[in-house]
Amino acid sequence: NLREETAALKKPLQAVRQQAHDLANRAREQGVDATHLQDEVENLTDRINDLQGKLDDRCNDLQSAATAVAQFNDQIKNLNYDLSSLENELDSMKAPGRDIKTVRGQIEDVSKLINKINRAADEIAVLVNSSENLVDSGFAADAVATRDQVDGLKRQLGRLDERARNRDEELAATLNKLQEFYHLHGDVMDDINEASDIVRRFKPVGSEVDSIKAQQEDFRTLKATKIEPIARAVEECNIVGQSLVQSAGRDVNTSGIEKDLDKMHDKWNDLKERLNERDRRLDVGLLQSGKFQEALDGLEKWLADTEEMVANQKPPSSDYKVVKAQLQEQKFLKKMLLDRQNSMSSLYNMGREVAQDADPKERKAIEKQLKDLVGRFDALTEGAAERMDALEQAMAVAKDFQDKLMPLAIWLDKTEKKVKDMELVPTDEEKIQQRVAEHDRLHDDILSRKPYFSELTEVASQLMNLVGEDEASLLADKLQDSTDRYGALVDRSEALGNLLQRSRQGLRHLVLTYQDLQAWMESMEKRLSKYRVLAVHTEKLLQQMEDLADLTEEVSSRQTEVDSTTDSGLELMKHISSDEALQLKDKLDSLQRRFNDLVTRGSDLLKHAQEALPLVQQFHDNHNRLMDWMQGAEAALQSAEPREDEIIRLELEISEYRPVLDKINTVGPQLCQISPGEGAATIEGLVTRDNRRFDAIAEQIQRKAERIQLSKQRSLEVIGDIDELLEWFREVDNQLREAEPPSSEPEIIRVQLKEHKALNDDISSQKGRVRDVISTAKKVIRENTHHEDTSTIREKMEDLRETMETVSGLSTDRLGALEQALPLAEHLRDTHAGLVSWLEEAEHQVSMLPMPALRPDLIAAQQDKNEYLIQSINEHKPLIEKLNKTGEALIRLCNDEEGAKVQDILDNDNARYAALRAELRARQQALEQALQESSQFSDKLEGMLRALSSTADQVAGAEPISAHPPRLRDQMEENAALADDLAQRNEAYAAVRKAADDVISKAGNRADPAVKDIKRKLDKLNKLWNEVQKATTDRGHTLDDTLAVAEKFWSELTGVMSTLRELQDALAGQAPPAAQPAAIQQQQVALQEIRQEIDSTKPDVEQVRQSGQELMGLCGEPDKPEVRKHMEDLDQAWDNVTALYARREENLIDAMEKAMEFHETLQNLLEFLQEAEDKFSEMGPLGSDIDEVKKQIRQLAAFKAEVDPHMVKVEALN
Repeated sequence: NLREETAALKKPLQAVRQQAHDLANRAREQGVDATHLQDEVENLTDRINDLQGKLDDRCNDLQSAATAVAQFNDQIKNLNYDLSSLENELDSMKAPGRDIKTVRGQIEDVSKLINKINRAADEIAVLVNSSENLVDSGFAADAVATRDQVDGLKRQLGRLDERARNRDEELAATLNKLQEFYHLHGDVMDDINEASDIVRRFKPVGSEVDSIKAQQEDFRTLKATKIEPIARAVEECNIVGQSLVQSAGRDVNTSGIEKDLDKMHDKWNDLKERLNERDRRLDVGLLQSGKFQEALDGLEKWLADTEEMVANQKPPSSDYKVVKAQLQEQKFLKKMLLDRQNSMSSLYNMGREVAQDADPKERKAIEKQLKDLVGRFDALTEGAAERMDALEQAMAVAKDFQDKLMPLAIWLDKTEKKVKDMELVPTDEEKIQQRVAEHDRLHDDILSRKPYFSELTEVASQLMNLVGEDEASLLADKLQDSTDRYGALVDRSEALGNLLQRSRQGLRHLVLTYQDLQAWMESMEKRLSKYRVLAVHTEKLLQQMEDLADLTEEVSSRQTEVDSTTDSGLELMKHISSDEALQLKDKLDSLQRRFNDLVTRGSDLLKHAQEALPLVQQFHDNHNRLMDWMQGAEAALQSAEPREDEIIRLELEISEYRPVLDKINTVGPQLCQISPGEGAATIEGLVTRDNRRFDAIAEQIQRKAERIQLSKQRSLEVIGDIDELLEWFREVDNQLREAEPPSSEPEIIRVQLKEHKALNDDISSQKGRVRDVISTAKKVIRENTHHEDTSTIREKMEDLRETMETVSGLSTDRLGALEQALPLAEHLRDTHAGLVSWLEEAEHQVSMLPMPALRPDLIAAQQDKNEYLIQSINEHKPLIEKLNKTGEALIRLCNDEEGAKVQDILDNDNARYAALRAELRARQQALEQALQESSQFSDKLEGMLRALSSTADQVAGAEPISAHPPRLRDQMEENAALADDLAQRNEAYAAVRKAADDVISKAGNRADPAVKDIKRKLDKLNKLWNEVQKATTDRGHTLDDTLAVAEKFWSELTGVMSTLRELQDALAGQAPPAAQPAAIQQQQVALQEIRQEIDSTKPDVEQVRQSGQELMGLCGEPDKPEVRKHMEDLDQAWDNVTALYARREENLIDAMEKAMEFHETLQNLLEFLQEAEDKFSEMGPLGSDIDEVKKQIRQLAAFKAEVDPHMVKVEALN
């Protein structure tokens, strides 16, 4: 709004500037200095331009801030989305697998995720810098909120990074355990297979006691060295495997580990069964051999080992998989006891037989020993049966517990995720309603699961009675964890329901209050906009101040409502998604900013009104005071012949009341700034009328005071001044026309320039005097319209003006020519001297060059010297071009004789340069020919390569394509010369190429280094030849195209510029607007004819612009600025013509309006005067009696009262 208001001030400012200019001119014509008005307007213009610049800078800063904040918010949104995607990716990862391949794949996935997290950390680091830059630059509306957003992202990233690294550590630990397990498993399987091979290699049980004892000793050694370590390894591997199975996730496949454990157990049980069978057979064999005591000792040892094994058995596990494995082991134990039953019976029978033959004491000891062994065996059998029953019962209950727990655990996981997802509240009222209904269904489902947890508790209680204390404690913890999760889930669901209800109510309240506030703010903005333009009358301004105070109070009263809405929104933002929170925050920030803008705007408007009140009061007080004085002054001036003392009094009062008018002029523009539009128009009208009326009164007073003293004396003085100036300018005109053109010698040009600058200064001085004299003459003409010298003064004044302009133009042209010629002549002299010195040295060097030698090495040296001289010539080429350009420019400025001298210098230098270049090229060809004739093949090839390389360097180093046709033709000749050189080398090139092909084809060994070197040089020669041929051809085509475009451009440019100069001269030479409408109309017709010429010239201008762009695309970089400068000059000339036309058209329209107004007013006055004269002539002669005279006096007074008001129109018309 401020920018638009400031821009809107441009037009009234232009009007004020024009008025100030007009007032200053009129005051200057009356001999009064009114430049302070223009100074004040210029100061006002500077202030407005400064304000416009500051507003533009502020808008750019705000735009930059908006862009930076938008980019920052986009980065926040993108990072929120990326972090959410990473969290979803981490959440979707399955629990650690139970096979090495799967775990390694999971480790690789986690590593990729960690890399993504690291990249996100880098982006957040960049975002931190961006946020600090926003805060430091003041772009962030809320620095705390901005930093909180970034800190929130950093915390979220920290949690995500910690979870990812924990998972990585967990997967690494799982991989280590799996590797440990399979390492143990492999060792155990190898040991079992090795032990099985040993058992298979056992000899049958012997028949002799010693043999059996030896076999028992070997068997015990095997058990001690092999079987017992294997048993410990099996136990360790089983523990590791069972821990992996038990710690696996619910959705993890553990069948691989379980199969491997089952396979190990099967082999181990098979090995133990074979070992027991061997032990039993050894015992039976010992019994059969009659050794009762040894068999008894062996059986007792077996019982002790078995009792120890049973004592070490763990209570039934609560895990179904573990208890299943325990049941398999128990079945093996039961089978082992059944296998020992026969041995036990045989030993018992043998013992009874031995006891019958023994003495009573020994019999009693044997019977006791047998009874003890049978009792221990029966206890083992009964314990095994009881454990078998307990394991079978525990397995059934454990299977039931697992079948109930697994679905509930899966349901808990899914439901907890659903509840967590629902905690993100939508910001749409309809969606919240849908979320409430969805939560009600979910909560009902949660409550309906309570009986399942009760059943799970009952099964767990049964299972706890069947397992050991440690297993019961673990089972209780597992059950407690599930029930605690269920209870927490119920609590979270109830809290979620309350949150959704509160959010629905809060959202409804937020939406309604937000909409109400938006509507109120829109209404308040419209109400405040009515007071953007302040009144310029005291009563109305006081009323506006009262209204603004009420509005400001109303805005302040809404602060609580805005804060409440913002708090509701902030509370809602805690429970919605990040994107929606950002959108809601943007809306709340926008609402707060809009409210703050209203508060600031209301306060500013009230402040401006308070500041404007003293100005309004001061303006109207001064205006009323001035009006009172002007009415009295006009009444005094309208009298028939005011007295001289009254005129003197009025002159003194003008000085007294001019400060009052100045105060009005000072305060008026300030009020226009405060109250643009209708108020500004009112103030401008008052100020304009006061100034015009005051100026008219002052002018009348001054004219009446001066009219007494001035008349013919001033006319004579003006005519004398004009004649004197005319004589001086005519003498200078003759002097300039007879002056010599610029010389070609710098010293002479300096003298000419010095003399002409002195003359030009005199002309400038006299021009100022001419302006003063013409101004004085105009005043004399206006003040003495019917004086007999008026026509003479007008004619002499026009003659003086034309003569002065002619002389000024001649002087400017000669000064420009001399100032242009001096640097050209100096540059030409210096360049020519340098070239002559170089040419003499180069010609001397060339003249000293010997004839081509006969030895190749000497010819090569001569070629080096020749190439050095050619390079020197090429280096001096720009100097020759600069000499030619300078000389051509100087010739255009000099007369024919001096131009011929310059041309002789140019022709001589160019001829010597061309001759030197031609001689060196001819010598170069002669040296190449001599080298070809006198050299061996390798030297010929090397020489040709060298010559072509030199030519290629010349082509590559050719100067950029010119934009001027003469230089283009020179470049075409140079390119043609290069092409001729190539054509002359064609025969030698073909000969060298043929010779090289012959050498290569005749070579017996193509891999010979010499042959390879020749082939490489030949390839290089062919490549150089083709490149140089192509480069010269392409440059020739380009030069042809550029020459055509350049000739067209310069030709069209010359014609169009000439036409534009003619149009500009025609427009500048138009006579000032006439005073008669018919004459003005004829001037408008003439202007339309010029307009037609302008319109017909426009296509030519566009064509030149197009040709210029095409030429710039073809020519080299050095000449592009010159072409661009000529195009800019063309645009400037075109703009000057169109501007002159527009100004002329506007002046003619304004003159027509003023002429029509003048003639209409004049006609009305003439009609009134005719009627007044008729009425006055009808009054008759003076009466002879008093009553008649009194009647005629009253009649005359009435007539005078009717005529006097028209004096103002007469003065205005003058």
